[in-house]
Amino acid sequence: GADGPALPEVLAHGDHPRITLTDQDGAFTVEGVRGDVTLRAIAAGRPPVERRVEVEPALTTTTTLRLDPAGLSVHGRVVDGHGRPVDGAQVRIESMRPGGGLVRTVTTEVDGTFVAERVPSPPLRVVADHRAYAIAAGVDVESLEASVELALARPVTVRGSVTDAWTDLGIERADVRLVSASVPPVVRSVEADEEGVFVVPRLAPGRWTLTIGTDGYVAAVSEIVVRGNRW
Repeated sequence: GADGPALPEVLAHGDHPRITLTDQDGAFTVEGVRGDVTLRAIAAGRPPVERRVEVEPALTTTTTLRLDPAGLSVHGRVVDGHGRPVDGAQVRIESMRPGGGLVRTVTTEVDGTFVAERVPSPPLRVVADHRAYAIAAGVDVESLEASVELALARPVTVRGSVTDAWTDLGIERADVRLVSASVPPVVRSVEADEEGVFVVPRLAPGRWTLTIGTDGYVAAVSEIVVRGNRW
């Protein structure tokens, strides 16, 4: 529900969305639906919010959708490892709460700054990405008062091969997974080719846990250190 003017309420029921409006008390009713449905509330100036509801046949299901306040925004700056601004980086802001709103995406200016409006209330995760830099984990934001600074590292490419310990032959299509030691962690997954060779581009320098697995073999787990300016 919500105070103030009526809000559009969208009910996604399979492939046939239903739309209704709330009254002055924020109440709404949608009839003739059952099963697993998704409710989405949309209001001008506010981030939308979603909730999944299980509606039993011939029964009335009551739920509440809580909209975040209007006017919330995240501002900050994206820089490289030397503190220089990164122009054209894509900044993604996502809620860490279930049903806390859709993801917002903005692009940095020439000076590396960005402003994302109509964001959900914290906690949020803010992630910056630019094709010329390593894929980063981002930062968790608990307050919207301070500016957010995101630093991108120079990318490193890791190449390796997966072989049978007895025959020394390459194992095709093995699953390769890398998890960084950063908090929050970055998770990268690739598949080896027909000769067991794998390539993981745009890794950040640091410590990673490498896990390799495929059917018929015991998974191999090891720690690797990725260093800058190297393969």
